[in-house]
Amino acid sequence: MSGAESDVMVVAGILPLFYRITPTAVDEGPAGTVTRNYVAQDSDGGRWFVKACPDDTDLDAERQALELSQFARLGGIPVPSVRQTLDSSLIAAASGMAVSVAAYVENTETAEGGLSGDRWAAVGETVGRLHRTLARHPAGPPRRVPAREVCDVKRARQCLDRLLALLAKRPPASGFPAWAQETAAQRLDALPAVAAMVKRLPTSLTVQTVHGDLASPNLLLRGQQVAALIDFRPPGHRSPAWELGRIVLDPRTVLAEPNWPTGLTEAIAAYRAANPALPDEELLAVPRLAAGYLACSVYPLSEAVDDPAAVTPNLRRTAGTGRRPWPSCASAWRKPRRCSATSSADPFPSPGVRPSQWRHRDFRHYLTGQAASVTGNSISTMVIPMLAVLELDATTAEVAWALHGSQERWFERVTGCGGAPGRGYVGCEGPAAGFRSSPQSPVERPSDGPSEHPHCALQGRCSSVYRVHDGFPERVVLLGVHASQQAECGA
Repeated sequence: MSGAESDVMVVAGILPLFYRITPTAVDEGPAGTVTRNYVAQDSDGGRWFVKACPDDTDLDAERQALELSQFARLGGIPVPSVRQTLDSSLIAAASGMAVSVAAYVENTETAEGGLSGDRWAAVGETVGRLHRTLARHPAGPPRRVPAREVCDVKRARQCLDRLLALLAKRPPASGFPAWAQETAAQRLDALPAVAAMVKRLPTSLTVQTVHGDLASPNLLLRGQQVAALIDFRPPGHRSPAWELGRIVLDPRTVLAEPNWPTGLTEAIAAYRAANPALPDEELLAVPRLAAGYLACSVYPLSEAVDDPAAVTPNLRRTAGTGRRPWPSCASAWRKPRRCSATSSADPFPSPGVRPSQWRHRDFRHYLTGQAASVTGNSISTMVIPMLAVLELDATTAEVAWALHGSQERWFERVTGCGGAPGRGYVGCEGPAAGFRSSPQSPVERPSDGPSEHPHCALQGRCSSVYRVHDGFPERVVLLGVHASQQAECGA
């Protein structure tokens, strides 16, 4: 039995023993940064998300994080309910494994694909309500701190110098350490510009209890609304304006959405309506805070030297040095699904891996149109013969001619050209490329230059003319090809 299978068996044993959940299936779920996650189905058909922590996890901190999430849930924030054990604990430990169990959020997707449309305002409003609720947490009320404590450029320079010095002793050739070294050097070079930007921040900033890890994988969306916030961190005072900027100005959103400034305005307006306690000057500084904090952070770069064991497959994927062990856009609480190993939302695609075609709008439009066309043609080829046989007692030959005639009339109606495509259809690979034909439909090229055929839909604008025999002696299909378009016409 493999290690993964053994862990599944341990989870299947913990659920009935500690939670009185009788599992009928336990599957390995989307991997977290440092956790192994599972999706369990019980005998009543309900599904549960099981989060298994590593051996060295601080269980007290993990328990505080779960309590914080349930505090937010009591305030009306969309947070999955955490199931308690039979002894009213939030964490169960047995057989060398510590787990927590929460309700599985169905039919959702993470925000890793970026924000657009009404999602901007929905996210801003939800984060505003979250911060208003957490401001009342027993960990302490909001307070003011100097802006340099939020974006500490001096400390960032010291940490980056130390990291580069350690990596220079044994220069890495590839992998995560090499990426960390290159990225650390780039951030160090950018620090003077960051320092100039940070000087324009307010002198002091508000800090309070916040989510702590409100990144795109931890924000679940259903349609245009926020379905759930997940994976809280233990209570700690940090800038709420920074946390708002972190989620709404995720690099994947900014790079994929040209109108992100408009969306940012909608998000901040919705946040202000939900949490008017945060000063306007801090809301106006959200873009600088988000950029400054990111530029001053040395995580996860420092893991390459401080804690190599913490460089998990998910962390390597973030650096572009490894593939995600679960399908793209996977995160806690999301329904497992099959998809390509490389997400179009990845800012660092793995070397040698071809990006997904789904990121291209033209491809999606082509696939949708082609699917509709193939579906319609398939239905026509089945329905017409069936009606002819059942209702008109047609013979085989009559059905064949009726089918051919219906296709010809459909082709004339759609293209405005006479003739039937039939076997005379010729495909084109790219604009003005050479045509391919089947053995049953030989292609002749009788002339070059502009086409003046009276039935040609591109009158006088064809750069080439092809004559295609479609299997009928008395019928020929002419194809006029322009540099960027194609028409079929009959003769």
